[in-house]
Amino acid sequence: MIWGTIGKKDWIHCAFFLKSKNTFSDPAENRTRVYRYLQHVRSLTWHNNHALLRDLVFSHVPRQMHLVQLRNVLRRTVNLSHFSLVMDTHGIEEPAIRSIFRLLHKLPYLSNLEIDLPLQGSKVTCNEQYFPVFAKLKELRIAGHWYEGFETLRPAPTTVIPWVLKYLTIYRLDMSFFRFCPDLEHLTINPSVNNNRDSETLEVKEVIVEQLQGLSKLSTVVLNVRYSLDVDVGKIVKVKGSEDQWTCPGVSKRFYTLRDVFGLTQS
Repeated sequence: MIWGTIGKKDWIHCAFFLKSKNTFSDPAENRTRVYRYLQHVRSLTWHNNHALLRDLVFSHVPRQMHLVQLRNVLRRTVNLSHFSLVMDTHGIEEPAIRSIFRLLHKLPYLSNLEIDLPLQGSKVTCNEQYFPVFAKLKELRIAGHWYEGFETLRPAPTTVIPWVLKYLTIYRLDMSFFRFCPDLEHLTINPSVNNNRDSETLEVKEVIVEQLQGLSKLSTVVLNVRYSLDVDVGKIVKVKGSEDQWTCPGVSKRFYTLRDVFGLTQS
């Protein structure tokens, strides 16, 4: 048996032996077999039980694997290219977050990351140490309230290597990642779970619009939240040959600027 993908359904089976606390302490022959299997895994999804129940994926789930066991798995999935980690209800402490990111940084082929975490205690304020992980990704979906956003990332560190990110999904406007993403092509903005818009001040939106206008390769923006009373668009695409003219395909022939979309246009 060789795995290429470990998904949500695999973890809910009681017989799935990666959940066993003894998997990595079994006799050497068994451990060698497990390590060999994990080297073939390219995609790994782990959502904790509360997230599975919240998203109505399952109505009943068995006892879940501990995070320590997940970290043991990540140490052996050396060829992993896609990782999805989603937790809900039970907070995760900052040392555990740092430990997970250290492991992700060591994965040479990781290019697609989804991470959505609650937090127990203070938010992570040193996002700069996670930049090496983000810098190598082609697609990032980041959610939860485990990180500090806008204020932490301004001004931008001068030593950061530009990211190769092409697809970005975020849930908070105060996450000013855009200045690090010169190759960004597709941006999705989803509403925060808590619908907290307090941080989305005019100053924040001015800075973010300025950043987005500087991204020459950005061609598609999906807005699942409305920022302007006068503009209600779901998906906008840049007009070919234009620097800041956008349109909503298949809906209307009206043209928008990013300032229009984010409610910054003077009446």
